[in-house]
Amino acid sequence: GDPGRGTKLLETTLPLFRAGRYMPALLQSMLILGEGYWLAGRYDEARTLLDEILVTSRKCGARGYLAWACRILGEVNLEIDLHRAGPLLEESVSLFGSMGADNELAKSWAGQGRYLARSGKTREAKECLTKALDTFERLGTLIEPDKVRKELAGLLE
Repeated sequence: GDPGRGTKLLETTLPLFRAGRYMPALLQSMLILGEGYWLAGRYDEARTLLDEILVTSRKCGARGYLAWACRILGEVNLEIDLHRAGPLLEESVSLFGSMGADNELAKSWAGQGRYLARSGKTREAKECLTKALDTFERLGTLIEPDKVRKELAGLLE
């Protein structure tokens, strides 16, 4: 619940993961730190770290980490570079969809819906947000459905 506290802890451990060069642990810790930066509003730091993950995960063929990085970086870019957000969120939808990772796919659809709404494409935004909501409800996800319902209600006003 406190991204500032979590990022401080991860910032101290990241050099250890880098030194160990065990890619699954390194990529996961980088992703969690990148997400923490995003949630804390530290967008430039998030973008730098997540861009590094994109390069590394593509090189390693780590599709799950790539999809996760695309989603988070897409969310970051909703705040700082809207044009870059769309392709990243589309890629995360494609990757998570091919993996059957439904909860993460729904998060990607929600992000894509936010991107489309900010781009003035209200009908398409509603479709993405509705797919996300339906999936979250089917899975019994606890927090995300309320967020998506609020976003959909904002589009209807």
